[in-house]
Amino acid sequence: MPRAHRTGLTGKSGRALGILTRDFVAFSKRGRVAANCLANSPYHGGVTSKTEELADAQAGRVEHPTRTALVDTAIQLIDAKGPEGLTAEEVLSTSGVSNGSLYHHFDAFDELLLTAQVRRATRHVDEDIAVLKSLMDAAQSSDEFFELVASLTHVSLSDERADRRLERVQILGAVQRRPEFLEAMGFEQQRLTNALTALIDQGKERGWVADDLDTGVVAVFLQAAILGSILNDIMPTPIAPKRLENFVTTIFNEVLRPH
Repeated sequence: MPRAHRTGLTGKSGRALGILTRDFVAFSKRGRVAANCLANSPYHGGVTSKTEELADAQAGRVEHPTRTALVDTAIQLIDAKGPEGLTAEEVLSTSGVSNGSLYHHFDAFDELLLTAQVRRATRHVDEDIAVLKSLMDAAQSSDEFFELVASLTHVSLSDERADRRLERVQILGAVQRRPEFLEAMGFEQQRLTNALTALIDQGKERGWVADDLDTGVVAVFLQAAILGSILNDIMPTPIAPKRLENFVTTIFNEVLRPH
């Protein structure tokens, strides 16, 4: 049984945690979309360097169906085989869209590829936010809250998420000189940080978290620790994820709990 499934919680909360942590891992494999959260993103129509289409996305207007087909097909192919080596010919053959239509909606194939990757990152953010909300709803006591935080840390630092961590770093590197894509990624990062902050704030409101704690800082620190673990992922002899997990959990137990 994976480590994420072992918990001291019992009854309704224990069953909920088991389901949620399994789903949290499965989300990264199956790419399930939390549509109710996705609707809140002004970039849900896609991100492009074409000014008028970016304005459409920001205003929540529906994008052209051909463009949607191209991006969705690229996402499907990236899910199946990764972005490396993906060609315009594969996307066109799979989607049934013509070469002329591709370059009508995108200035270049790499723009389509980056758009697809940013949208995939958006999807992952929505999945994570949905799980965070469910985790908080499942907590009934201070001990359960901290066990849920520990489980969240466990899943986020697990080997199953190594590919997602690497992908996120790759996307962040790719968007640095593309302001429109960087803006979209920044917006999604803000949403995830806000969701984590809200979770910790709820713990504070219930008396489970230290009242003087800067919850925004905690939310950013947690994400930095998780994303930063990519340095461990790429080492030939990495530190066991459990050791990282125990260290981060110890810090949170010491910092978050009321003194």
